[in-house]
Amino acid sequence: MDNFETKNLDYWEELFREQFGNLKRKREFLKSDCPIFGLEHVLSLAQREKFKECLCEHVKHCDTITGYSLSWIVYTSEIGYEYSGSEYWQTFEGKTPGWSRVEDRHFIRECFRKFHEDYAAAKPEGRWADHFTIISWPIAHAILPIDLQREMAKTLYDIRHSVTSDILENPTWLGKLIHQNSFSGKQRFQHITEQYLLIGQIASALLAHGEIGGQNLIDDETLERLVEDLEREQTARFWMADVRRSTRRKRGSGVVAREHHTGSTSERRQKHTDSIDLEPRLILRPITDSGWEVFVEFPDISAAIATRKELRESLIRSRFRVVGSTA
Repeated sequence: MDNFETKNLDYWEELFREQFGNLKRKREFLKSDCPIFGLEHVLSLAQREKFKECLCEHVKHCDTITGYSLSWIVYTSEIGYEYSGSEYWQTFEGKTPGWSRVEDRHFIRECFRKFHEDYAAAKPEGRWADHFTIISWPIAHAILPIDLQREMAKTLYDIRHSVTSDILENPTWLGKLIHQNSFSGKQRFQHITEQYLLIGQIASALLAHGEIGGQNLIDDETLERLVEDLEREQTARFWMADVRRSTRRKRGSGVVAREHHTGSTSERRQKHTDSIDLEPRLILRPITDSGWEVFVEFPDISAAIATRKELRESLIRSRFRVVGSTA
């Protein structure tokens, strides 16, 4: 990508055509059902800035924005990634001088629809997508906007004990579980989690970060960008590290089950749920240079209690105490 500073929009359009074409062939080869996202353009920070300058310069002098569909997909997806919940088109116009003169929102939507047809790219679904039929496309193709990344990390942390090896193998189930636990966060996060499959695939990629086999979900460079932005905050970094440890163990136990157990799927699931982890974990979290918070974390066994009468009755009859306490 030598001398990209001097290239015109034709250059960038061809670059994106090559990138998304290669990505489509890679996903097909890996038999991945994860769609392609507009954010998977793999431009560096410096290249992104030069591309945005080039497109904005084009807008200043063109009579219509017809053409350069992949460039518009990348550009609008980038704005979606940085979008923080204010009015999308107001933000768009503020970043794109001259847009009000050539504005064509319907053309942007048609670019994304063609992108979906030609490259098996992501298609927004759900009630929010049905209502916001244009901006839902760039928001979906932003994968996980920066201002919602903490929401994702917190939700994954909250549901870590409810995620089983079966759920980890089914992005739709994972997405539905995320949506069911999204209602304490921002309304925008609730909206994007209505897309069970899409949000489950994104979460799967974040959870598989650093593992062999995760490369068929989201492009490596794009995933690194997401993880780097998401983990800038210390608390979110702690949440994700803990969730990855938990899911890694469950994936490992799932592999053992598939290798050594015989019988029906329901029998294997029953064997998996027969054993319950009751061991608490002690967690130390630094809050200052010389101070720490101490947590004791107990596994969530509410689902097992609800379905297993003998366990429920045993717990009712039991009394607990903390060794060393006076209570």
